Amino acid sequence: WFSAEEAKNYGLVDKVIVKRGEIR
Repeated sequence: WFSAEEAKNYGLVDKVIVKRGEIR
């Protein structure tokens, strides 16, 4: 499993990917 910090960073990256997908 990821550490708390990695989970936060991954969550932010995941949100960015989702937003980019929505823009597409």
